[in-house]
This record gives sequence, C-alpha cells and structure tokens, in this order.
Amino acid sequence: MARKKIEQLLELADVRVNGGRPWDMRVHDERLYPRILAKGTLGLGEAYMDGWWDCDQLDQFICNVVRAELRRQIAPLSLFWPMLLAQLFNLQSLGRAFQVVQPFPEMTVEENVMVGALYGKEGTPYAEARRRAEEALERSGLSALRAVPAEELTLLQEKRLEIARALATDPRVLLLDEVMAGLRPAEARLAVDLVREVRDRGVTVVFIEHVMPVVRDLADRVLVMDYGRPLASGSYRQVTADPRVVEAYLGRDDEEDEA
Repeated sequence: MARKKIEQLLELADVRVNGGRPWDMRVHDERLYPRILAKGTLGLGEAYMDGWWDCDQLDQFICNVVRAELRRQIAPLSLFWPMLLAQLFNLQSLGRAFQVVQPFPEMTVEENVMVGALYGKEGTPYAEARRRAEEALERSGLSALRAVPAEELTLLQEKRLEIARALATDPRVLLLDEVMAGLRPAEARLAVDLVREVRDRGVTVVFIEHVMPVVRDLADRVLVMDYGRPLASGSYRQVTADPRVVEAYLGRDDEEDEA
C-alpha cells in the first residue's frame, strides 16, 4: 500500500520507481515507502542519506517534481527539495551570509537552518545536524520563531536567519557581505551584538561593510579597498587617520575648491 501510494505520486511527475531513465528514483531498501509516509521530510531525507534510494540526475528529478507541483500535494516534503538543491550544487564551503537575504521563503525558520546544518559539511549525520540547527537558532535569537515561514520575517529577522543558517554549517570562518545594509541604527546594534558573540566563540569573521560604526565596534583589523586595490590596513583608529583613506572617502581640499 505504501509503495503504491508513493509510486502514484511520482508518476504525476513522470518519475518511476526503479525505472531505466536517469531521473528515475532507484530504491535500495523497501522500508523507504512506509518511512516516507510515516515521517514525511525526515523519512525521505534520512533515507537518502542512509543510501536507501538515489538518482543519477537529481536536477531533472527536481525539475519534474517542481513542474508537477508535488509540493502542494505532499506538504511534509517541502523541506526536502531545497535540501536536494543544496546537495546538487554542493554548497559545502565557508559559512556565508549575504547583503540580499536568500531564504527559502515558504519554509519555516527551522527548516531553513536545517538546510545549512545538513549540507554545510559532507556526511553530517542527521542527529548532529539537528544539534547544530538548535544551537544556531538559540545563538541567533530565533528559537521562538522556529515555526514561522521565512517570508513572514522582518528584515532584521531575515538577517539573523542568514547568519543562523551559516552558523549551522559549523564554520571556522564566517563571511558576511554587508549584512547590516537596510537596518535601522537600533537594529544594526542588535546585529553587531550577534556577530560579536559569534566572534567571541572562536569563529573567524571576515566582513565587508560600509557602515563605519559597525566596523569600529567589530573589527580587530581593517583593510580599506579603493577601486579593488588595498589602500590601508591596521586598526580602525589607524586606518581612519590615514590621509589616503580620508582622501579616498572625502576627497582633497583642492577638489572642493575647484567644485
């Protein structure tokens, strides 16, 4: 019964169980079907990582599933498609958070963080990924919002989600690309507190930022770039006193006179 139900759903996406086409699902353990029906996302995800099924062309598999809108018919599976995308494009690298937030909008906060936890490092067991996700939610102050869809978050909460998802990868280096952009001063201070806590726990933080109070409050060492070239480096006090930096940001007195 369980196998028939799964096969019927996959047929809607032109995916066959143990078919001969590259995008067909190959099942290696018959316990897969009741596991999916009983545990939804968790069952399918764990089974994939446990080697119970695989597919040669995950990209085509995903395209077929999306076109068939199976997400609408199998609500518990909403988390797994972004997981497959993450696996497909090998997002196993440094922890990163971007200026323009990039959550999976229809997924909950917790599900977004779990994507980073599961695929931040190759071969992460599910239990370890769950532990990392819980810790990232707690550290980022998002535990109370775990069940909220990402599309309902405020900008500050979205920024926190970006950082939480990066932290869930258990990085040694966290790259932040203007994550303070668009935040009000009070919100930026809260974000600074979060990044400082991450740094104080031993994670190296490298960030690109134009908001000078943020640079002043966070950076141990500052590198100033001018048209893609290093201009000055040192402490915040040193670089802000450097005449070359002042000239690059404020211009020369003779330029103002000519204007």
